[in-house]
Amino acid sequence: MSGFNPVTILDFEFRLSSFPLSGPILFVASSPVWHCSLVARRLLETSGDRHLIFLTRHREILPSDDPRIQTYYYDSTALSPSTLPAALLAILKNSGVKLALYAQTSADDIAYIEIARLLRELDVSECYAIDWNFILHSRDDLLRCQDPWRVGAHLVRTPALLAKKQLTYLYQLAKEGPGTGAVVEIGTWRGGSAIALALGCLDSGRPPVVTIDPVHQPDLETNLAQHGVRDVVRYYCMSSQEVAVNWSYFMRGHTAVRLLWIDGEHTYKSAAADTLHWRDYVEPGGMICYHDYGENFPGVVRAVYEHIILSGKFADFKRVGGLFSAMRVR
Repeated sequence: MSGFNPVTILDFEFRLSSFPLSGPILFVASSPVWHCSLVARRLLETSGDRHLIFLTRHREILPSDDPRIQTYYYDSTALSPSTLPAALLAILKNSGVKLALYAQTSADDIAYIEIARLLRELDVSECYAIDWNFILHSRDDLLRCQDPWRVGAHLVRTPALLAKKQLTYLYQLAKEGPGTGAVVEIGTWRGGSAIALALGCLDSGRPPVVTIDPVHQPDLETNLAQHGVRDVVRYYCMSSQEVAVNWSYFMRGHTAVRLLWIDGEHTYKSAAADTLHWRDYVEPGGMICYHDYGENFPGVVRAVYEHIILSGKFADFKRVGGLFSAMRVR
């Protein structure tokens, strides 16, 4: 268990005890990491009457000699009901499965959308997504990112892995927050939070938004265009450190940042690096915000404590669910 917060392991073990002791459990694993194999073994250890139907694209993660595991493989581009082989879809439909687990890597783009479509097709009544920190998310959490959401007068249909109140908070900061500099986002995914920030800037006439992600996001420009903010957002497919080093060049000397939104990798090393490369660009009165600030992501909490709270440069600390914000004071 080295490297994982013990609280998250306990959360998994606690929730595991509430699962049915018999019958099939569908496990969709798009991640090759070892926690998929660990979860599978724990499910089988806690009840001899369970059996697992594994739908995976990685052949190296599962014990192959356990008769209680049925394993089927899918192509990474063919997870949806419409593209799975008909015979495999029929097997899944006839299995009687009512509980599903899902594991993914943080960079897996198709994950939430495709698994939701499959679960609806199979009429699975309960689903939990197991992230890389062993946190179990409910089916509502899993499907929530697909639901349209509102910020201000705008209806947004692009997925976002934030609570509605957090998206509203970002929108309001972009629209009404102090300062004259740019809004910078680290961590883009499909662009949901970038759209919320851009709509706030657009409604107040204060662009631009700069969003940074080293992983190419193929749907981003389409999603931005659909919400009328394509011209407001600049996308850099680079590391945040690379952009920070060249920030003056990219912005033609106008380096002030009035709102910095950090939602990159949640390790201490990454969160600290993002903070140290960017915090001094935040202008006095400007805001810095972090996603997933809490016990499940101790690296983020540590980075905030060491490099924001103890720095003496920030005050007015706030929490909006798992979102942390602070204002630059000097």
